[in-house]
Amino acid sequence: MDYRFKLDVSHLAEKVKKHNLLFYPAMMHILTTLVKRHQKGTETQICTACTVTTPSGKHLKLCNEYHDDFLGFFEKYVYNCYEHMQCEEAEKDDDIPRHAVLISSEPPAQQWAQEGIYPEFYLSAFEEQDGKIWQTVLIKSQQELENPEAFSRECQKMCDMFQERV
Repeated sequence: MDYRFKLDVSHLAEKVKKHNLLFYPAMMHILTTLVKRHQKGTETQICTACTVTTPSGKHLKLCNEYHDDFLGFFEKYVYNCYEHMQCEEAEKDDDIPRHAVLISSEPPAQQWAQEGIYPEFYLSAFEEQDGKIWQTVLIKSQQELENPEAFSRECQKMCDMFQERV
């Protein structure tokens, strides 16, 4: 099942810039936090898998353990990116666990296939309209989401409340 929704990420983009952080890991943390909330009862440690592009143009797939604390998650993300870009190696496809939340800015056709237990998220480029910054999120899920409208509302709320999380 595919679900698509638009988020007003103006506040999130402003706060990320103000705190000298990065937008992409902030969105990764928000989406993974929501998946974790909606997957109550699972004891499995959730992680986030994403793609990054090295200066030489190589696409790397990185896996990052989820932390409730955003700054802990962010520090680990930056460390993983730095380590992998130095040697331009990443986890093998087989090493990405089934309990990874996949997040990418690449179109689904260019993404890796994963028989995961969680939905995959694809983030579009920003769109500026009426003084606001918008981002479209595509969710691909093997199962029907229980309430995609509630999920998008919660996502918007977390984007709007980002300063409280830092």
